[in-house]
Order: sequence, then C-alpha cells, then structure tokens
Amino acid sequence: QRQMCIRDRVRPDPDALNLSTRLDQDLADGAITLLGIEYDEQMFAPWSPGETRSLRAYWQAQRPNASEVPVALQLLEKGSDAVRAEWPARSAGGRFATGRWQAGDIIRDPWELVLPPHVPPGEYQLTARVDESPAIELMRVTVSGRPRQFSIPNLAWANKVQFGQDITLLGLQGDQISDGSLNVTAGESLVIRPVWQALGPIDTDYTITAQLLSGQQVIAQQDRMPLNGTAPTTTWAAGEIVPDELVLEIPDEPGPTPHSLLLALYEVTSGQRLLLPDGEDHLSMPVVIKN
Repeated sequence: QRQMCIRDRVRPDPDALNLSTRLDQDLADGAITLLGIEYDEQMFAPWSPGETRSLRAYWQAQRPNASEVPVALQLLEKGSDAVRAEWPARSAGGRFATGRWQAGDIIRDPWELVLPPHVPPGEYQLTARVDESPAIELMRVTVSGRPRQFSIPNLAWANKVQFGQDITLLGLQGDQISDGSLNVTAGESLVIRPVWQALGPIDTDYTITAQLLSGQQVIAQQDRMPLNGTAPTTTWAAGEIVPDELVLEIPDEPGPTPHSLLLALYEVTSGQRLLLPDGEDHLSMPVVIKN
C-alpha cells in the first residue's frame, strides 16, 4: 500500500533533512537524486512474513521530466541479484507524476512495505530502482520465519507427481514403504511422509487430505494444512522443499481388500482439488495391511 506523497510548498534545504541514511545517488540519467531515507528503529528488528514496515524516501528533481519514471523497492538476497520481494509503483505513488516536478523540488515519499509470506528467512538488501538505473542499496534487513529447505532428502518412494501448476510431490519418506506400496499392521498407525516442492509462488492456501480406502470406502482420514498448519502453501518460496507428515490410525478391522491411500490437495472454501497431469484429482498408492 502506498500513501500520498507530498511536495513541499517551501523547498527545504537538502542538508537540513532529518535522514536516517544519507544517499545522494543520482538516478534516471541524472534527472532525479535519491537524497536518502528516513525510518524508525523497527526496521532493524527481524522482519516476519506478513508484517508491515514503513520508510520515507526523499527525492530531488534536478531537471524536469517529460514522462513518468517508474520506481520500485526490492528485497535482494545478500550477496546476489535474486529478487525475493518487490514493491513497484509509479513515482510519488502516481499522485505527483515526475512530469510535474520542477528543478530543485524535494519530494517526501512514504512507503508501506508488507513482507510477502513466501520470503525465506535470512539476510537481505533492501534496494531502490528507478527506471533503468542500477539498484541502490538502502539498508540491510533480516527476515525471520520458519527454517526452509531447498535440497531433496532421501526418498523411500521417488515418483514426481505434479499437483496443479505450482506444486510437485517429489515422493515419500519412511520405513513403511516397500516395493511401491505402504505396509502397516491393523490397529497400528500408518505414517505418511510426503515431500513437496513449490515450483513458484502459490496464491492459495491448500489443505492436504490423506484417506485410507477399503475398496471405495474411507476407513481413516486426516485433513490439514502442511506441517500442522505452520507452513501454509502461500508461504512456500519458489523451489522450496517441504517434508510433511500425516498419521492415519488403522482400524483393528480394516475391511476387505484392496486397500489404497488417496492423497489430494484442495481449497477449503470451494472444495476444489488440484488436478494431476492425467486429469485425476488425487494420487492413489496401494496399501498392504497385515493382521
């Protein structure tokens, strides 16, 4: 969210501005100078996904601009050019176009930055980019959150299956898998450890359902968001790997064979499931139940 930007009727002295960080960076072929930024101590605290931070940028026009100049703040991984978050906007939030700026004008430009839920924890550079000019580092920030994983663990059953456009089931972990089937004893627990990967940012929170079937009858079921609700799919970063665990209690009398496990992802409000490449809305895997 952008707030209204302010052009002072009386031009202040740039040296008199109460800036937290002085930058004096010429941008847009020297048409605009980023004098610096102003912020409070909250910017130094670890930043949690979904949390809002505020800062004020101060620009000075060096000469009139004939056209609008785009502005964006970006969050870059420390030591790389990988952009993990971006807040684009027209200059001055579109309320005071650069074509109206006069040489010498100083513009106070407030920004409200909401950290997207998919940004992994770590150290980042908060940067400003104006038009095609190189990005300018504003400050270093720390993002907090749950630990993230980007390497594939050992899988007892490896068989990539894509759910929808942005989620892949890489396979299953666990010692109850043998010869492509799940094996369990009646009256005990079947532990299902799916390993998911996000192919890109996900804009919907999906629920996982694991159902144990005797023929077409459901005899055990668990539905929940990933990692007991602590890792909603909207918080997954592109490329992130999410090992999960679901537990089904097997009845003492599990009913007639065949038994199978059904895995699916669905949106709670509509009940709509993500489709697999073959058009099915679930993955099925055989289960062997011993008495």
